[in-house]
Amino acid sequence: MGILPAPHTASNSLCVQRGGGSSLRALPPDGTCIRNYIHVCDLAEAHVLAAEAIEPGAVKVFNLGNGEGFSVKQVIDICRAVSGDPIPSEIAPRRPAASGGLIRSGRS
Repeated sequence: MGILPAPHTASNSLCVQRGGGSSLRALPPDGTCIRNYIHVCDLAEAHVLAAEAIEPGAVKVFNLGNGEGFSVKQVIDICRAVSGDPIPSEIAPRRPAASGGLIRSGRS
């Protein structure tokens, strides 16, 4: 499946594009949060593989990611490009607890 943008950001962008809201809120340019979005099928497969790797008495840690990420603004821009519509958005301040980026790599 591969790495895909956040489902809620993409679906919210397309919801606004179809008239389901007036605009989206994004953080300052392009200081928008960056996340290593994982497709739900890849996440499910990773859980199965991790369960199969369980060994009695062993402790293992698994990371799922590709070491890169997408910003909220990038996801909105991708939705604009795919839909061909401008999809209004507005710049909003970062929430106090929001991290600037959460990216992991599956490599050790």
